Amino acid sequence: DKLTDSFPSNIDSIALVNAVDNLFKEMDTANPNRTRALIIVFNNQIIAERYAPGFTKQTRLTGWSMTKSITSAIAGTLVKENKINIDNPAPVPEWKNSNDPRHSITVRHLLQQTTGLEFEEVYSKSSHATRMLCQKGDMGAYAASLPLKHPPGTLFHYSSGNTNILSRVIRQTVGDNNYHAYPYVQLFYKLGMYSVVLEPDASGTFVGSSYCFATARDWARFGLLYLHDGVFNQQQILPKGWVKQSVTPSGAAEEGEYGFQWWLNAGEKNNPENRWFSSLPPDMFFADGFEGQNVFIIPSKKLVVVRLGLTRKRQYGEEKLLEAVINTIN
Repeated sequence: DKLTDSFPSNIDSIALVNAVDNLFKEMDTANPNRTRALIIVFNNQIIAERYAPGFTKQTRLTGWSMTKSITSAIAGTLVKENKINIDNPAPVPEWKNSNDPRHSITVRHLLQQTTGLEFEEVYSKSSHATRMLCQKGDMGAYAASLPLKHPPGTLFHYSSGNTNILSRVIRQTVGDNNYHAYPYVQLFYKLGMYSVVLEPDASGTFVGSSYCFATARDWARFGLLYLHDGVFNQQQILPKGWVKQSVTPSGAAEEGEYGFQWWLNAGEKNNPENRWFSSLPPDMFFADGFEGQNVFIIPSKKLVVVRLGLTRKRQYGEEKLLEAVINTIN
């Protein structure tokens, strides 16, 4: 949390203040952005931090699907301990029969959202996602019970079910004696993320798809871990090369948009200009959650940007914000 007295001389501070002001302004009162928190970290230093009235640097805010990126990191710590081989079949009880077509689903497929399992990632009354999150006591078991719709590895299909199966695999790998302490001891506390709360489902398995709460500063710490290739305070927290794998698009993600539970701005292999945010660097990757929760990481600019809010519409001006921030440091 150290913020030095000196401000980096190569930053246009007036333009930076304007960029932050614009994010918190409500230009459309009928569809407000409701930004709750913003932190901008450049070259390991906080250069901007602001909270909406009623929110502070101590306020835990939900990450929603940013939790998926957290779950990926927890899996990474087990890879570092040689307890998970991501290219082996996922140890899921429902798939243990070698004649079951789901038997060939690997942990890599879970990480890359390429399992091929049937799953509706919409929030209508009868969808898989709604039933899983609102009605099922063991969310991972429910998702694992669903049938195969496509051959594993052939199609990218974003699914909270895949992540909750992965969370269940993590629990099985760690064992119940240490499971509930494991993410805190092996990941969060090593990063100084002392505010984090991971919520379990009724079976006791963390809801790896959706239910992580943390302060904006702790979300920024998580971003810094990935900015620095899995190293924090000179300690290798994630396996060497894990971040590179995490931000490499799977072959099934044809628009270069997804890695290991992280969204990517890489673009199509043969048309890199066709990417999520065309004005932003292709090395940018980000955690993305419902209602505008984001941790953006841009290694080429040494930037981590955290934005938390309650935005009902799809976008809140993130591309414009990041473009303005980059311009202030160039």
